[in-house]
Amino acid sequence: MKKVGFLVAVLFLISNLLAQVNKYGYPISRFYSPTEINSNGQNWAIAKAPNGLIYVANNLSGVLEYDGESWRTIRIEGEPEVRALAISKSGVIYVGCSTEFGYLQPTKSGSYEYVKISQALPDSVKNFSAFRNINIVNDTVFFSNDKFKIFGYIPEKDSLIIINTPKYTFFTFGLNKSIYGGSYIEGMFKVSKNGTIPVKGGEFYKFKDIFSILDHGDSKIVVTGIKGIFGLDDKTGISTPLTTSKTLNKFKDCLLYSADNDQQFIYTGTLGSGILVFNYSGELIAKLNKEIGIQDDVCSSVKSYGKVLWGTMSLGLANVEFSNPIRYFGESSGLNGIVNDIINFEGTLFVGTDIGLYYLSFDENEQPRFKKVSGIDNQVWSLSIMHLRNSQKEILLIGTNLGIYQLNGLHQGVISIEENLNGIEQLFPTIEKDELKSVKLYTYKLFASKETNILWCGTADRLLGIKYNGNNQWSATKAIYKLGNKILSITDDEFGNVFATANKKGLVKVNPSTFSYQVFDSTNGLPIINDIRAFKYNNTIVVATRKGLFEFNNNEGKIGLFSNIPEEYINGELAINRFLQLSDSSIVLSVSEGGVSRNDFLIYEHNKYILEPFKFKRTPNVDSEVFYEKDRHIWFTNSNLVYNLDLNKEYQLDSTYNCLIRKVEGLDSVYFLGNFYSETEHGLQLSSKQLEHQKPILRFTQNDLTFHYAAPFFEGDEEIVYSYKLEGFKNQWSKWNKEPKAVFTNLNAGQYTFMVKAKNIYDIESHVGTYSFSVLPPWYRTIVAYIFYGILIILAIWLIVKLYTRKLKLEKIRLEGIVRERTAEIREQRDQIADQKKSIEDSILYASRIQRAILPSKEMADSILPEYFILFRPRDIVSGDYYWMNKIGNKTIVVAADCTGHGVPGAFMSMLGVSFLNEIVLKENVLEAHIILNHLRERVKKTLKQEGKEGENKDGMDVALIVIDDEAKKLFFAGAYNPAYILRGEELIEIKADRMPIGIYIKEKESFTLNEFDYLPGDSFYIFSDGYEDQFGGPGKQKFRAKQMRELLLTIQDKSMAEQKEILNKTIEDWMGDDQEQIDDMVVVGVRLS
Repeated sequence: MKKVGFLVAVLFLISNLLAQVNKYGYPISRFYSPTEINSNGQNWAIAKAPNGLIYVANNLSGVLEYDGESWRTIRIEGEPEVRALAISKSGVIYVGCSTEFGYLQPTKSGSYEYVKISQALPDSVKNFSAFRNINIVNDTVFFSNDKFKIFGYIPEKDSLIIINTPKYTFFTFGLNKSIYGGSYIEGMFKVSKNGTIPVKGGEFYKFKDIFSILDHGDSKIVVTGIKGIFGLDDKTGISTPLTTSKTLNKFKDCLLYSADNDQQFIYTGTLGSGILVFNYSGELIAKLNKEIGIQDDVCSSVKSYGKVLWGTMSLGLANVEFSNPIRYFGESSGLNGIVNDIINFEGTLFVGTDIGLYYLSFDENEQPRFKKVSGIDNQVWSLSIMHLRNSQKEILLIGTNLGIYQLNGLHQGVISIEENLNGIEQLFPTIEKDELKSVKLYTYKLFASKETNILWCGTADRLLGIKYNGNNQWSATKAIYKLGNKILSITDDEFGNVFATANKKGLVKVNPSTFSYQVFDSTNGLPIINDIRAFKYNNTIVVATRKGLFEFNNNEGKIGLFSNIPEEYINGELAINRFLQLSDSSIVLSVSEGGVSRNDFLIYEHNKYILEPFKFKRTPNVDSEVFYEKDRHIWFTNSNLVYNLDLNKEYQLDSTYNCLIRKVEGLDSVYFLGNFYSETEHGLQLSSKQLEHQKPILRFTQNDLTFHYAAPFFEGDEEIVYSYKLEGFKNQWSKWNKEPKAVFTNLNAGQYTFMVKAKNIYDIESHVGTYSFSVLPPWYRTIVAYIFYGILIILAIWLIVKLYTRKLKLEKIRLEGIVRERTAEIREQRDQIADQKKSIEDSILYASRIQRAILPSKEMADSILPEYFILFRPRDIVSGDYYWMNKIGNKTIVVAADCTGHGVPGAFMSMLGVSFLNEIVLKENVLEAHIILNHLRERVKKTLKQEGKEGENKDGMDVALIVIDDEAKKLFFAGAYNPAYILRGEELIEIKADRMPIGIYIKEKESFTLNEFDYLPGDSFYIFSDGYEDQFGGPGKQKFRAKQMRELLLTIQDKSMAEQKEILNKTIEDWMGDDQEQIDDMVVVGVRLS
């Protein structure tokens, strides 16, 4: 069976009726005005480079380059008109002009320069006219012009071939590694090495201007200027019209000039109607012109790159996100006012705004136009459809600030419900009957019950119920008027219960049969009762609040957190403003966070909701007042705009794109202009990476740099943010921001790599752009400078040494003279000092003899004490420590004392002490130990004139005094600071002294304490000064300490008193060693009693 081309089969199945154009609104677009692109010339062609940059052929300025942030102009020498562009896979930009052709070659600075190819042609063929298009096929670049010739350039060989084409051939096209063309008098042909050959079925296109030929499977799409679009089956050669005559009649005054296509659509640029979009059935899907902000209806070139459609205009440039599932309507479509509600009624979209009710219709060109419903010029707040019981009929109800209306038809206007309402006095029992006729129900929210034909109306302070009785007649049921605040939402559950939210009141549940109601507020689980809304979800009710999303539990009569949803929607971080459950169980939320609103789309997977992050990314961050779904299309609002999200379209994202470093400049120099290069035998070629020799080495004075960058991602490019870091300076990425540049000042010497990345509106990060460079140290930190510094230092040292040596010699001579003089003086002073020293030493020695003379002699001690020792070690020649003893009758008095100071001052005090003791004991016959110390204290104070005044002498002495009563076998002890030790066998008994000296003392007691002790024969006692135990020495250069002294006394108790003295003396000698001097006078008196 003969196979019929796919287009023929399709066309037999479709009707001649046109599709509704822009049925769901207009795609998001952006128009680049001549002012923005810095050129008033006509734009003829557009091409996208592999790195994402956009290039535009402009007949006045040359080639325009756009990176998403700024436009650049690449001038062509001689300023010919640029009419055609093509870019190879390696990024080479080929340029066709009015009188020549060539390509753009990168320079070492990173910019472009134009290289003319056509100058290599013989003069006989240089009579060019405009080059209208360029095609790259099989590594050959084909330039076609109006003189019916094709020039083929082979870059690898840097050579040209010339191919003649039939007359009236103006355009050629590269398809499937072949070149096709169209001649007005011969039809379609294919280019071969030897010329041109006709295409099967190509004669069909005789006397038809072929402006575009596109590939589509086994067929080709042929676009002719005014004859329409055709499908050519490659195998059969049969051409079938895709556009009907009715379609062409709609655009008979425009020319289909250029075209591009993708898997779904054919895009045509026209001279008169902007950009037209057809499907492969030939139906006109969209018309893109001034209605969407494109300020020019002349489109000379159209190109589809991913989700973005580009069109070059006679003035300006258009960017249309046609493949994006987002569409919108606005004021240009006839829609006026702030949008409050949306609904689809009987296949027509109705929109309520603050100035009336609108419905979507289509004009004679099938373009969308909103028309206003007559009879309503006031604020429309709410729309609701009532499905009448026991009937297939539906009615559209409109809630406004001046009452409730019922639609009577698109062209018949509306019917006022208040005028046909019976029993209105039940709704307003406090209003007089005469006044009821003028009552208008200011309605914020409407909800029509499916089961009861009751319309629920939310007003500023009450919830009303009115029932439809048929024939446009209504009757009042009852009002819940104690709510007192604005009704924000109304819905019902599976049991027919009606739920409403009253501002600052809570959730109200109404029984429609009895009109009894119950209010749920913070006592029932609501975290907040202000600005909340109720929505139907499956078989229950959800409540949207500023503290998250909650769910009503009908069985328990409580409100709890919504389940199976991400934590952020229920933990109070997000304010939930609106809620919509879709037919596939997905949900849409209008949320606010930190003062910024957005719409979130959540899908239900694996028994929980998860965020689908891309659905609403391309829409503005606003609090959508309305959500509405119909046929998998979500309608939502933004102030005076109505948006549509087509859920039937797969959301295809360009997951990879580049962030490009576009310029690097210093204070007065530019180091890089955006392009890396490599050197070949044919000159410089573009490189994707910075080669080693391209990494600049900057002087230290050039250490202030500014990096400019851009990300050529053209969907929502105004929302692109950047982050960067400079390795070698700071290795952390910067915070995301929209500023397309980074500034660094006063960089230190070193090697650096600047890195930058972008994040687009879909939160997808780009490839990282890098640029490496190094900064030299300042001249004063170079090796040569350091060598110079070293030489200077050596010279300086040599000079200093030289001068210093000379100075030393002179100083030596001077000093030798001084030394001789001083030596003589020193000898004289030495002799004088020696004489003085001898005199002083003689005096001190004499004083020592005097001191020893007044101390008890050995003979006296031997006569008084049975067995004893006295260890007496003055630090100097004379001592401040002393001992004293005497016997009166049967009582023996023994004293060991430590006077203030040592040396000569201490000796004077000791002699005073001995003198006073002789007077007190021998003359005054005072024998009680404590009384002796009392008298001794008084004499010291009196002699030294101590009265306790500030600044007076504070000298005194520490004393240990023992009285031995031979008959009673008792010891009596009194002490001033110094204690006494009594040893009996292996037991040591310490008798504490009073903590006050012999002398003036601020806390002195009236009398010293008398301590009494019975002794046994063989007992020993020891009294001493603190010099022994305070002596420094030993391994750690520490004090000998009282504890160590007590332990020593215990260990030597079995020794005789003479041996004990030797042991004590040797122990302290060993403790001091050879390197430690005696620090104080020492006296220790030991007595063994009998």
